[in-house]
Amino acid sequence: MTIAPAQGPTTGNPGIVPQWLQGAGATATAATPSVPDAATRDALVGIPTGDGRIIVVDIPDGVIGRAGDHAGHTHAPAPQQRELPGRGFAGAGDAFRGASQQREQQQIEAEVKDIQAKFAALGIRPEEGNGPVKAYFQPDFPNAAYAPDGIPEFGSARDSITVGVDPRSGQSFGESEDVIAHELAHRVVDHMTKHPLSMNPTSEDVAIHESLADTFAALVDDDDPWTLGEDLVEPVRIMDHPERLGHPGNVSDLKKILVPGGEHMVPVGRDRRTGKVVEAPDWHVVAGIPNKAASMIGKELGKDELGKIYINAIRKYLQPGKEIEGLASATLKSAEELYGAQSKQLQTTKDAWDAVGVLELLDKQH
Repeated sequence: MTIAPAQGPTTGNPGIVPQWLQGAGATATAATPSVPDAATRDALVGIPTGDGRIIVVDIPDGVIGRAGDHAGHTHAPAPQQRELPGRGFAGAGDAFRGASQQREQQQIEAEVKDIQAKFAALGIRPEEGNGPVKAYFQPDFPNAAYAPDGIPEFGSARDSITVGVDPRSGQSFGESEDVIAHELAHRVVDHMTKHPLSMNPTSEDVAIHESLADTFAALVDDDDPWTLGEDLVEPVRIMDHPERLGHPGNVSDLKKILVPGGEHMVPVGRDRRTGKVVEAPDWHVVAGIPNKAASMIGKELGKDELGKIYINAIRKYLQPGKEIEGLASATLKSAEELYGAQSKQLQTTKDAWDAVGVLELLDKQH
């Protein structure tokens, strides 16, 4: 889709909660980056919107709206905020101090072991990111994240899982095992791919990473596999019906989702030459498109065959910088290799990507 160019790998992970959902009082962390000073970044390619912003996109005319010409400013906009249910983040960790925090830590460690056993049953090997990993419960962390480089602000070491408190409700993310599975899946995807996907905040690779982590979580969720965070007051994502959360379920939905300065755009830096703010899409939201395709495959074929197709695709065919069409292509090649050119599995995979508008884009590349 070329929503944004893949610009240089970075090992960060944005966490399971988008920046705009973290609520008032949440501080900038490794999972919720502040906008860097212009002098510390290379120039990024973007389209000026006329009001002091730049949107990092390169997709067909008419897909992305553009703001009218206004007198612009060159200061980074504040992160989008919403009225949140429950207590919001401020003080949300207070309920988890002392013995309660210790119990939560033990529960999360047990969940990690359980999830990794389920990943092993899918054939995911220890060297593919399914080996020992440190997991931390940090009640002041308004997110849950796999942190390849650690999160020093919260005492989390390199190559670790950090589980915090949902800023929308004050619940521990440890109450939702599929959230922890999602974060462990980020680690698996990083280790399983021959050439790791970029986690640069301007790269469409991030949407693929998020969707794959959601899909792996669904594979090991026996309750409601297509809803991520069903045990929370409010789910994080709904794979089979992303539209219910205002997320796109088809490429055609992007024109109303990705509006410069809108709630689903995130400031990620400045153009060094102009000082204007650079925005990128919230990739958690864009992941709704490949998520819906994965759920359609899983519903038709079952999670076992979905897992085989996706794991083989990641191991052999997934490449960075190829956009969501690249993920579709990898799964099609995988399904054909595993089940044959005339198989129901391949046709189901094609139908799913066609239903979300990606197959047409892929066909145009050939």
